[in-house]
Amino acid sequence: MDDVIKKLNSILTDSIILKMDFRIEAFSTDLEELTGYPSSELNGKLLASICPDDDLQSLLENKLKKGYFDDITANLVTKNGEPLRVTIAGFYLGLISEINGYIVLKVKLAENNLYLKKELLTQKREVDSFIYRTAHDLRGPLATIKGLINLLKIRKSNQEVDDLTAMIELHAKKLDDRLFKLLYLASANSLPDNSKSFITFSTLKNTLKKVLEDNCELDNVLFRFTAPTHDLNGIHEHCVSQLISNIFFYIISLPVASVSIETEVAIEIDFAILVHCLDVKIKATGFLTSEEIRHAIEQPTSLYQDLLIHPLLFNYYVAKKKATQINADFSILFFSETEQVLQLSIPMNTEAKPELNYQSLKH
Repeated sequence: MDDVIKKLNSILTDSIILKMDFRIEAFSTDLEELTGYPSSELNGKLLASICPDDDLQSLLENKLKKGYFDDITANLVTKNGEPLRVTIAGFYLGLISEINGYIVLKVKLAENNLYLKKELLTQKREVDSFIYRTAHDLRGPLATIKGLINLLKIRKSNQEVDDLTAMIELHAKKLDDRLFKLLYLASANSLPDNSKSFITFSTLKNTLKKVLEDNCELDNVLFRFTAPTHDLNGIHEHCVSQLISNIFFYIISLPVASVSIETEVAIEIDFAILVHCLDVKIKATGFLTSEEIRHAIEQPTSLYQDLLIHPLLFNYYVAKKKATQINADFSILFFSETEQVLQLSIPMNTEAKPELNYQSLKH
């Protein structure tokens, strides 16, 4: 019976399994996460221990007279005492199997207020942390500028003016650069009104090629582009172009392992169209990633705060935000300090009807 209960829990991930006296036999993993109760803690306890509704058991008994019932509204209480409004559907296990003596209740949230509160609390903590970090990071250049201005006021001669002015200019540029990057990252969600909801891969290729030509100072960087020959509906071209462009900016901002002509320095990008998504694989070879950079990328990111800690990864953080904006999965695999593969899985609009048998050509 224990094995059967475990199998039921793996199938019915949002359910409570009760004995006929309404004592809890098993609590699914989804409900464990939702309520904070481990299944072992509730085993053998009455359903009423987590359901404060006085007449719930009698209501369920009445509804189960025909063997099953559809959604009814009820309340659960989390381990922290927070109320959860839920809908419950149920049936006797004997209706679908030879196992009698058990009741299965399928539980779903009727409202997501608790989740919203938790999400808002998490975001508030992140914003507070970001403000604290930003205040300290921006106070440094400001304090230096104020100190240099005070030195200008008490100078003994005008010979010191040029040196002090140059130092003020240097720190003002640092401050301006940090503020610009924060503003740019904060506005990364913008989408132009005339953006197309389809991708022309030849246009995307030209855009990425121009990014390399205008911003990469090395002449020996190889660019390989493999993509379908037809347009792809269901994905905003502007968003994908911005996302991949920022990935390219991140790659070419890294130092190269060697300037030797014999050493291959390359960026290869391949597109594959699946049923509901566009898979993108970007392989960068010859660009050096330090242990510090790899460690920073492998950590869960808090974009604004991490940007201040690792300003050299600015374009990587912008790409992360662009990926989040279009619900794309984004990951990096480091095979060595000079080889990395960046992978994207970009969901398509489900209303789009992409042609799946495109013939790929290497442009």
